[in-house]
Amino acid sequence: MSGKMRRLAVVVAITAALAVCVFGAMQQGLQNCETCGLLSRPVAGAEEGRCPRCGAAVKFRKRAGIQRAWAFLIAAASKKTASEINDRIEGD
Repeated sequence: MSGKMRRLAVVVAITAALAVCVFGAMQQGLQNCETCGLLSRPVAGAEEGRCPRCGAAVKFRKRAGIQRAWAFLIAAASKKTASEINDRIEGD
């Protein structure tokens, strides 16, 4: 497999993994507290939307979560590409 095809396969695999992570937790009804880090299901009733541990407001997703995932993906791909270029220069 050529280098371009291998990189494309990695990008596709990472994108698929991100989709499972992002949509999997939401489909299971899990929320993450950004204050204490607790991953929990929302409590029904008056405390809905609050963390059961610390009482902070919780959301299903962080703001701009999809954009962050793409930013991390692009950063990782550019770092890998830069590393491959560096290896080729040092290898010559």
